[in-house]
Amino acid sequence: MWLRRFPRPILIIASKKNKILGWVYVEEWGNTSSDGSTIHVLRAIEVLPGLRNRKIGFKLVLLALKEITGYMITKPLTEEAEVFFKKIGFMEPGEFRKPPLDLSKHPKYLILPIYKRDMLVKDFEHA
Repeated sequence: MWLRRFPRPILIIASKKNKILGWVYVEEWGNTSSDGSTIHVLRAIEVLPGLRNRKIGFKLVLLALKEITGYMITKPLTEEAEVFFKKIGFMEPGEFRKPPLDLSKHPKYLILPIYKRDMLVKDFEHA
């Protein structure tokens, strides 16, 4: 069902020797931010349980960030996921002086500001 929104979805898979280690799925949100920037939503990210804490998920997010412009948002489903996303730089809407998008009808979503996305991508490209 997610892939019906083609060509906009981004699906990146990490694999080794024909084995999927993890994947990330991102799509356009459909609305633009208050400053006119695009918004992408990270819908799902999975890494094999035995391979977690090896930065595979982080690298998948970085690869997805390289493919988008504008903001990325996500809704962590667990406390562990919330810690992961906040460590990357995602912020709660209340942490902004003026949030770039209205998430009042979408509780618990986190926002990755453009400047943090740009810093992450730049650091990733220079590593």
